[in-house]
Amino acid sequence: MTEQPESASMLSAPSATLRVQRLVESPSYRQADEDLAFLQRPEMCALRRHSAR
Repeated sequence: MTEQPESASMLSAPSATLRVQRLVESPSYRQADEDLAFLQRPEMCALRRHSAR
């Protein structure tokens, strides 16, 4: 049996699900469409123009 690298074992479904849940529940997490500072970044200009249609 070959041993998986640590990075591969970190991607197991239960572990990944738990990490995503912790991120989403974090007080600092904001969805991109609700994050005004993110949306005002210059590289988001095309996104703003597209969504305004």
